[in-house]
Amino acid sequence: MIVRQWYAHLDSYDTIRRMMALLSRWSRPAPTLERLFICDFFLASPALLHETHMPGPIREAFRSFQIGRPATEFLSYPAAPVLFAKMEGVQRDALQTLLGKGLLDFELFRQGRVALQQSYNEESVLLHLTDRESLAADFIAAYFATIGENEPGALRNSTGLRRAGA
Repeated sequence: MIVRQWYAHLDSYDTIRRMMALLSRWSRPAPTLERLFICDFFLASPALLHETHMPGPIREAFRSFQIGRPATEFLSYPAAPVLFAKMEGVQRDALQTLLGKGLLDFELFRQGRVALQQSYNEESVLLHLTDRESLAADFIAAYFATIGENEPGALRNSTGLRRAGA
């Protein structure tokens, strides 16, 4: 019998769903592609947030969300940088699909930032999130994504995630 394991990290449709969930919760200026990709990575595997560096107030908020540790997860994860690098093609395809469907603000995208069209109705995305995903998305969009918002590369440095050319 052949068994195939499904990983949300490598599924384009799940990546689209996660990105839309994050962008629908984003209340600050639109994120850069790199910031969105890093946040999407952690929404796909929120247990790995425990292995990142966070400023004290953000770490305190993180504890209140009670996100499980990697040791308590059903899956064992490869090294975060390896998995993040493997996700690159899937994340780029998902972003192109969102852009092609007219769900993203094209002018902002040309400037290297990502935001949903203002006419987009976020209710449809919120219906497709589990309670655990909603908690993780809320934390990531409201707190985690603010790490080094005004310092290019600060989020990358606190997570250890980077891609060639980034």
